[in-house]
Amino acid sequence: MSEKQEIYSFFKRDSCTECGDCLVKCPVMQLSPPEAKKEIRRLINSEKTKYVLAKCTTCFSCNIYCPQKADPYELILMRWFDRYRKNGLGQTMKLLSPNHPRNLWSALWKKFPEDEREKIQSWANPQKSDLVIIGGGMTSLVPYITQSKILENATFVGTGDFWTSGGLYYQLGLFDVVEQAGRRVEKQLGKLGAKKVIPFYVGEYVMLKRILPQKFGIKFNFQVQPFEEWLLEKIKKGEVKLKSKVKMKVTLHDSCWSKAAGEEFFETVRNLLNTTGVELVEMKHHKENALCCGFGAGAGRYSMLDIISYAGKRFKEAEETGADALVVHCAGCLWIMSVAKELLGVKMPIYHIFEIVQLAAGEQPLHRHSERAWDIIGTVLAHPIANIVRTGKKYWIAPFPPEIETRTEQLEDKPLLSKLINPLLKRNSVKKLISKTFRIILSLR
Repeated sequence: MSEKQEIYSFFKRDSCTECGDCLVKCPVMQLSPPEAKKEIRRLINSEKTKYVLAKCTTCFSCNIYCPQKADPYELILMRWFDRYRKNGLGQTMKLLSPNHPRNLWSALWKKFPEDEREKIQSWANPQKSDLVIIGGGMTSLVPYITQSKILENATFVGTGDFWTSGGLYYQLGLFDVVEQAGRRVEKQLGKLGAKKVIPFYVGEYVMLKRILPQKFGIKFNFQVQPFEEWLLEKIKKGEVKLKSKVKMKVTLHDSCWSKAAGEEFFETVRNLLNTTGVELVEMKHHKENALCCGFGAGAGRYSMLDIISYAGKRFKEAEETGADALVVHCAGCLWIMSVAKELLGVKMPIYHIFEIVQLAAGEQPLHRHSERAWDIIGTVLAHPIANIVRTGKKYWIAPFPPEIETRTEQLEDKPLLSKLINPLLKRNSVKKLISKTFRIILSLR
C-alpha cells in the first residue's frame, strides 16, 4: 500500500466481516448474499469487480446498512482513487474542474443574466461577517434560487472556485483533490472571520462539519449549520413570516448527501416543507433508501448518458406518487434533474425547497430551471462530442493552491461551436429535436 493510500484509508477493515449486507440492501446493486460476499472480497483485495465500481451511484447508503459500521462506502471510494491515480478521469470531468480553462462555471457565467452575474461577483468578493452563507460550487450554477427578500441581507461567499468544499470530488474518490479543496476553504473562510457558516448545499455542510475535520484533519473555528435547519429556525422565531399555505401535493427527493448528514436532516427538510402547507407523498425509495438524482450514476464510467438515464428512473418513481411536483433541497440535484427533465421530456415540475418557502412567504421565485438546463446542455454540446460519451482519453486534475487563482485564460466555450449552438437552442424546434434524439440514443443502449 502506497503512502497516499495509507493516508486516505478510511475503510474500517478490522470491523468488516465480509457479510455483504451492504450490497444486498443497496437499492442499486441488490446482489444475492453469495455474490455480495464475493464482491466485497474483490474490493478488499483490489481485484476487478463484477458490479460495484461500474454501477455504484456513490450515494452513501451502504454505510447506513453496514451492521458493523465498517464504512464500506469508503472502500469503494478507495478503489476509485486507485483507478484515478492510474488511469485519470474521463474527458467529461474537465467540465467539473474549476481550474480547467473551459469549465462549467466559467462557461455558464458568460450566459447568466446580469442579476446573476452580479450575485456571483459579490460571492467572489464578500465582506467580513459573523454569519456567512456558502453559495459554493453547486449553488453558483443556479444563483437565481437565492434571489429573495428572505436572504437580501445575507452575506454569501464561494463560487466554483470553492470546489464544493471537496464534496463532489469526495464522492468520486479523488481524495487528493478533496484535501486541496479543504485547504482552500479553510484559508478563504478564515479571512472572513465568520463565527457561523451556513452552507446552502448540504454536501458542503457534511464536508465542513464531518469529513474534512474527521478524515482530513482540517479544523474550522466556526459553527456550521445546514441552510434548511437555519431557515426553519427563522420561521419558528417569526423572523421569516409565511403568509399562506402552498396548495400543492409534492414528493421529496432525498439527496445522497442527506444520508451522510444523518436522520435528523431527513426530519428537518420534512418539517420545513410542513410549515409551508404542502401535502407530502413519499416515493418508494426515500430517506436512507433514496435513489440518486442521476449525478452519482456518472461516477462509475464518467458517462453523461448514465447520468441522464438514471435521472429518468428517479423521475418515474416521482411520477408514480401522483404528486403535482418534485421538490429537491440540493442545488446539484436541481440542475442535474432540470437537464434530465428537458432531455427526457418529463412534464413534472421541479422546485427547490427554498422556492416552496418563498411561495408560502408570498414571493414569486425566479424559477429559471428550464432556461438554465438549456444553458448547461449548450455548454456541454459546445465541447467535443467525446465529452458526451465515454472516451479512451483521460484527464488528471491539476494541483491548485489554497489561494484562489487570478484568471488569465480565456474562460469561455469554444467560440465557433458556441456561436453555432447558442442561437439554435433558442428555438423550440431545435430543443425538441435534441430531446428526441437523446431519447433515441438512450433507447438503443
